[in-house]
Amino acid sequence: MRHATAALTTAFLKEAAPPRGAPWRTFVKNALVKAGLNEDETSSWASYHIDVRDRPHGGCFYGLTYEETEHRPLIEKAKDYIALIERLPEQRQGE
Repeated sequence: MRHATAALTTAFLKEAAPPRGAPWRTFVKNALVKAGLNEDETSSWASYHIDVRDRPHGGCFYGLTYEETEHRPLIEKAKDYIALIERLPEQRQGE
């Protein structure tokens, strides 16, 4: 996820990470807007990015707690997030 998000933001914002002090959610949303997604999509995917960044890593890795009903849907949705990021630059070039 981290590398996919860095590829997204680098492609559309020319930066792999937000400027110091800027929130990641806004940074990811800005990249998705530049990629051509609408407001609902950008909000949803930016929220997903934050959920995946915080919940499985913090809860599972550091907290040593894995809850199938909480964490599995996030992990399964990752393939959709990766697929979205992979096709965005292609869509943009085709415009």
